[in-house]
Amino acid sequence: MVVGLTAQLAAAQARIAELEAQVGKDSSNSSSPPSRDSPAAKGKRRAQRSQRVRSKDRKPGGQPGHAGSGLMPAAVPDRTETAEPAGQCSGCGGDLAEAVAAGMAWCQVWDIPAVRLETVHWWLPKRRCGCCRKTTTASVPFGQAGTVTYGLNVNPDTVRLQRSPDYDLTGTWRALAGPAGHPIVVGTVRRTGLGKQWEARTPELVAINGGPWRTRQDALIHLVQDRQQATARPLSKSRPLLSTNAPPRQS
Repeated sequence: MVVGLTAQLAAAQARIAELEAQVGKDSSNSSSPPSRDSPAAKGKRRAQRSQRVRSKDRKPGGQPGHAGSGLMPAAVPDRTETAEPAGQCSGCGGDLAEAVAAGMAWCQVWDIPAVRLETVHWWLPKRRCGCCRKTTTASVPFGQAGTVTYGLNVNPDTVRLQRSPDYDLTGTWRALAGPAGHPIVVGTVRRTGLGKQWEARTPELVAINGGPWRTRQDALIHLVQDRQQATARPLSKSRPLLSTNAPPRQS
């Protein structure tokens, strides 16, 4: 009996030591996240932060000697412009219309030109064969006679998501590409019936192979990849890719 009680006491002491060690652990001395800290540990951390003293001479931002990082000026810019001289002194506010020139400063601005939709109307000559009398119509890349189609450069390289009109019922997001004024619906993404995964479909509601996917972003990536591959394929004679017989309406 004494041996049994001794064993129980040793086990109890070991358990007490284990619990005391757990009580003393927080995010500062273990891998536990700060959100799991006890109120006492959070108060201790706040007190330590409040005791930190920042030098009054220290200025915000990078400190002297810090290498820093950023854009390097292009040696050969696409174009060079000269700004209009300042009309008012930044010190006293005086008029600088008759002021003496004092040299030049410089800056570079990196930006992307505004996207503009270009409409090209093609005339397609027809020729009738003198042998078989068949008429052949000229063709252009991504164009078919009697239709309005989107060209190679209007593709899902940059895609934005927009809630579909029936979103409240189906939870469907439309994937739009192209200029904001003339967007193309390149497909849709939505949750599956189980609600834990995502599927992607073409504008014709054909499911994209490989789904469903774990996240909406994964479904969107596979949709974009499928549409890019479709854009690179030759057009079907029966149905042009991403075509419309009327100017698209703004969504």
